[in-house]
Amino acid sequence: MRIWTSLGAAVLTTMALAACGETTPADSGTGAPRLTAAGPGRTAQPPNDQQAGHVAALSGRLETLRQSIARETQAYNAAIGTINDRLQAGTTPANRDLVTRWNEAQGNLDVITADLGRLNALAADVAQQTTAASNMPSAPRTIGASRRPARTIDGETNRAVQDLNRLKGEVDSEIARQNSFLQTERPTLANLGYAINTGRLGPTRTAGSVRR
Repeated sequence: MRIWTSLGAAVLTTMALAACGETTPADSGTGAPRLTAAGPGRTAQPPNDQQAGHVAALSGRLETLRQSIARETQAYNAAIGTINDRLQAGTTPANRDLVTRWNEAQGNLDVITADLGRLNALAADVAQQTTAASNMPSAPRTIGASRRPARTIDGETNRAVQDLNRLKGEVDSEIARQNSFLQTERPTLANLGYAINTGRLGPTRTAGSVRR
């Protein structure tokens, strides 16, 4: 009776383990690396999928900043053009409409300055991610549900590093461009402010020479 009871318990235990999909380290005997569960409601991602997600997110931030800067630049150019045209035609000192337009242009430059700060923060994040991707160890075997070979994973890592280096170059170029723009336009706007107060157009640039 004890033998049958022990045998029945063993069968029930084996069935329970099979239903739960559990395998003890001693049963596997392969020594293969395992992925740690990501937690309830989440799926563990292979490292290269995570890298691709980081690159896409950083590229999205750059595009958002470019769009914001383009909008502010267009509005700034319009304000500067209006001010120059009115001053050339002749106006009273401290014309209220021109003062309003000047303040709008000043606000445009302030937004671009803030976006420049965000570009610098983005450059730091890109550099950090580039370092992390470059230091990733080569894949020893296969990983993920697709069981991709190590050569494929290493190739994806190299592409991620290349994409990050390209993105870093784009961010650095954008930072240099906006720095140059602000260094030129701040004095230009200050000169226009003086011209508005006097009602005469001084030695300022025309709208056509304002950054497009």
